Amino acid sequence: MTSAGESINCLIMKKIAITGANGFIGSRLSSFLLSQGYDVRCLVRKNSDLSLLAKDLETVFVDYNDSESLQTALKDSEIVIHLAALTRAKTWEEFRKINIDLVETLVNIVNVSSSIEQFIFMSSQAAAGPAASALPKREDEECNPVTMYGNSKLEAEELIQDQCLKAWTILRPVSVFGPGEKDLLEYYKIVNKGIAPLIGMRHKYISLIYVDDLCRLTSLAVGNEAAYNEIFFAAGSENISMAGFAYLISQALNKVVTKIRIFVPVLWLAAVILELFGWSSKRPPVLNREKLREMSQRYWLASNHKAEEILGFTQEATLVKQMQTTINWYKEHNVL
Repeated sequence: MTSAGESINCLIMKKIAITGANGFIGSRLSSFLLSQGYDVRCLVRKNSDLSLLAKDLETVFVDYNDSESLQTALKDSEIVIHLAALTRAKTWEEFRKINIDLVETLVNIVNVSSSIEQFIFMSSQAAAGPAASALPKREDEECNPVTMYGNSKLEAEELIQDQCLKAWTILRPVSVFGPGEKDLLEYYKIVNKGIAPLIGMRHKYISLIYVDDLCRLTSLAVGNEAAYNEIFFAAGSENISMAGFAYLISQALNKVVTKIRIFVPVLWLAAVILELFGWSSKRPPVLNREKLREMSQRYWLASNHKAEEILGFTQEATLVKQMQTTINWYKEHNVL
């Protein structure tokens, strides 16, 4: 029988490697797992922005295009958490190279490794696609991604299920918010000016997860046999309309806002124009047809019931409190 002391010692010695560790989620997850007693190794590209990474974390520079570089970086690791991904690109080939081919390279390394026990893949709600109705989507429902990004994540999921010989766990986060996140920050800035843009005439609904809740959920899957070879949506317990989301932000900012509904055809025209003007740029504009196709869906809702039942996951605080903490962080860092 294993004593309590031996169990704690085993936890402390567990070695976790995290790809894309310098990003919003990765940096927060790395620090959280380190605080839980894990031995954390952060894999990042050379010349990456490391401003969000805590100074006490081990950082290893890798070339994701070089399997030998990756194999060396993953040496002696017991858990691999793969976060590195491309969220915006102009072509399918760009998405494939990072979101699918890199996954295949990592799976091949995991398969022949004598130390790696589990491969945790941070996928996306985009791989499953939107729900068909106001009833949140479950993991056993058919996937219907609406963007190239979503399709690339789904293909990566299928590759893992088909080819990974070690235990794997796939997490599908919904929209992640919290201190340090950049995409939703742009919306916060608009609301801070007293305007709350809403797309289309119909109400749209989303699931959200606070970044620290996502970190806790991920930790619940680490080395947990109940999570082996399973897919979980990573979502909070409170779903909200986009109008409600705008109100939540305005309350946290202590602002009175005016809601402005924008016709979808107008945004399509704007997206096409932005793409034409940005044709020579390496990355697509923030507003493009792919992004608008995603934003036009009515029900980006996902159920966290499976994660609650199998992993014991719960949302730690209310959305109101989590949003206030988020907005306070941006104000303290002079971003808002």
